[in-house]
This record gives sequence, C-alpha cells and structure tokens, in this order.
Amino acid sequence: MTLGTVIEDPAMLAALLDSLAPLDVNVVVAPRSSEDLGVRPIDPTRVCLAGFVPTSQLLDGTGVVVSSAGAGDLVAALSAAHPMVLLPMGLDKPVNAARAAEAGAAVVNTYQVGAAVARVLDEPALTRGSAEVARENASMNSADEVLRLLLRRLAR
Repeated sequence: MTLGTVIEDPAMLAALLDSLAPLDVNVVVAPRSSEDLGVRPIDPTRVCLAGFVPTSQLLDGTGVVVSSAGAGDLVAALSAAHPMVLLPMGLDKPVNAARAAEAGAAVVNTYQVGAAVARVLDEPALTRGSAEVARENASMNSADEVLRLLLRRLAR
C-alpha cells in the first residue's frame, strides 16, 4: 500500500490500515517516512513499514497493490500481473485508474478499501485482467528498442 512520493496524509493511511484490519492479510506500507502514519500504533505481526522503496521491489509475494494510481506504481504492478485497488488523487491519476479498471486489472475505490481488497482477492477475473495486461506489456518493444527505432527514422 502506497500513496506515492507526494501525498502526505497520515489520517488517510491510518484509515486505509483500519479498513484492512478485519481481513486476513499482511500489509506492506510504503509511506514516504514513518511520520506519514502519525502516532498510530502498528501491529508488527501484520503490518510492515517499508518506507520509500521502488514499487517493483515490493511486489514479490504481493497479492493486491493498493495505491494512488501513480504511473510508477501502476506500471510496476501491471508488469508483475498484480491486480490493484486504486485511490486516484490528482494529476493524471484518475485517468490512470480509469484505464487500469477498463483493462480489468483494477478496482477504483476511494472509500471502502478493505472491501475492495477482499473483492480483488475473491474475483479471479481481476487477476486474469492484470495478467493479460502484463502479457501485452511484455510483448511490446522495450524503451531502448523504441529509442533506437526513432533515432533510425530521424537519421533517414
């Protein structure tokens, strides 16, 4: 769970953790700093505070990604075929979240995050949707290949 590197909202992170508490899940939280959770007590048997870590490094063993739909989190989760619960907050995030939902890889939910995570864990279609997006992404040219193609075309 992350709100990205820009959003500092201890109350929201605390509410998200509270909404996940009834579920039988472990949570890795990637706040910018430990202060982002305020003075809230954390159950260390179920909640790991990772601090800032690139999302791609947190995905191994993850079932669902909860994020604010930032491009970095979205690309990392989709490349790893992880379904998401997205809470779009500003900038391009509503568009990112809408596209991920249209692809069948995410639930967009700004309030009932616990219920949305339970839905993602119970609905195989969301896992299939994220896997399909991952396959499509893997079949595309890499950024290096695209750059080489563009430079070749410009040289003509």
